[in-house]
Amino acid sequence: MLMMLPVAAMSFSSKSAETSPSKQDLPIQVKVNAGDTLWSIAYRYRPDTKIPMAQMMRAIYARNPHAFYNKQLTSLKADTQLTIPDNLDNLLPPAKPIVTESRHIAAAPLVLTAAAQAPDSTIDKNRSAIQKSRQSSKGTTLRASQDAIANDPVINDSANLVIDGFLAAEFRYFPQSAAYNKQIDQQWSGVAQLDFYLPWNDEYDAVSFSPFYRKDSEDPQRSHFDVRELKYLHVGDDWEIHLGIDRVFWGVTETQHLVDIVNQTDWVEAPDGEDKLGQPMVHLSTLHDWGTLDFFVLPYFRERTYPWWQGRLRGPLPVNTDVAFYESDDEQHHIDYALRWNHMLGDWEMAVSAFSGTSREPILRQQLDSSGAPELVPFYPQINQLGLETLYINGSWIWKLEAIRREGNLIDNYYAADFGFEYTFYGVNESAIDVGWLMEFQYDSRGELASMAQKDLFIGTRLAFNDVDGSEILAGIAQDLEFSDSRSLLIEAKTRVNANWTANLDLWLFSSNQPQDYGYMIRQDDFIQFSLELHF
Repeated sequence: MLMMLPVAAMSFSSKSAETSPSKQDLPIQVKVNAGDTLWSIAYRYRPDTKIPMAQMMRAIYARNPHAFYNKQLTSLKADTQLTIPDNLDNLLPPAKPIVTESRHIAAAPLVLTAAAQAPDSTIDKNRSAIQKSRQSSKGTTLRASQDAIANDPVINDSANLVIDGFLAAEFRYFPQSAAYNKQIDQQWSGVAQLDFYLPWNDEYDAVSFSPFYRKDSEDPQRSHFDVRELKYLHVGDDWEIHLGIDRVFWGVTETQHLVDIVNQTDWVEAPDGEDKLGQPMVHLSTLHDWGTLDFFVLPYFRERTYPWWQGRLRGPLPVNTDVAFYESDDEQHHIDYALRWNHMLGDWEMAVSAFSGTSREPILRQQLDSSGAPELVPFYPQINQLGLETLYINGSWIWKLEAIRREGNLIDNYYAADFGFEYTFYGVNESAIDVGWLMEFQYDSRGELASMAQKDLFIGTRLAFNDVDGSEILAGIAQDLEFSDSRSLLIEAKTRVNANWTANLDLWLFSSNQPQDYGYMIRQDDFIQFSLELHF
């Protein structure tokens, strides 16, 4: 039985809705993903490299003022729908542009970054044509584009400290009786996150800082503070380096992210595993004609968070996070390494990754605490992992695959895969609404006692209303193919109340009658969650 996961954050690519043939003459609709920047979106959808980047960015902003917090170009909102203006030919300069041609950096600098965490997984309109255009042309240099921005009085904000973030109130209600003693049936939480961004040197250097705090009314281990990001960034001509605490997302599939191993899961945040703790790292990214290489040195390990006695969404015994054991004598100070190559070839995107170090997924062992009561403690083994990601775009079809092979001296070597497709109907009944259908199959060779997705089928739908409020609904069911009564269901709905407030409603349902099924532990933990967020 699978805990169905919502849209996944990724560094693999930025993806949004793809156009239908009947709508090629209409303005393009683009979904803003976490990590997307106004610079990168303008670069991707610029129909002609002769259009100055500053002009293209300004045109997108003028058409979509709702997509920016406090009308600041440095505060692009993630999970927002952008309309790329048509008739962009009027932005072409009358004379030869003052830019040279050379290789472009794959990732734009972290200026004008979308302020959120989890990107959508739909695909950009006209993406195939854009990719081919980018491959046939070397493109403008990053420095020339940044110089244009720096000289533009509307866009240039490189000398100022940018501060944004959000405050949220969240309520969870569990309608079923708890399966284990001491568990609560409702809980309130307050959440705060601030994002500081200070660029200089015409955006080639920057420091970013994102502290996060949650205060929970019932579960003391869900109340926690984390530094999501505290890093220095420098951008070169065909390379960039990140030093400090950061978050990196790998993966292309909808329901789980097998390859995503750099950051530790912040499990108390949500059962989908999407939220990640900040990870100390040295991250070097280099661009080549044959793809982008990312090198990671990870000098410190972050332990996974778990709910305590009062918390739901756990097994019969809570995990004592004050105690942890490691295979390595260096424990949390073991130095881990990761490498990833990714490349686009026409309508194909692919990535191959390797990781060596401390497993982010612990083995839970039972022992007695100081009072003689049983408890679970995490044991973190050393592992080696190879990962593969592929994504293929064909019209309204998106085909996705993630697969891993994981080995270690103290674990059972195994492999796992998640593959499927997404098909989108655009402008249903000549409206602005897009309807997407998703299907994915998950497999894990360890079986049902070690994984919640050992042999499961997920079917879901996504409704994007494409309105100014960014309204969207995601619903799906994951069915265990070995246990007919084991399944999970999720409905997520979100919309913007006004320019600063957003409302989110989530419903999770779990079903399992087989004690040998991993999902049996949370069979009584159906819940509904409502949150209200203030963005600034």
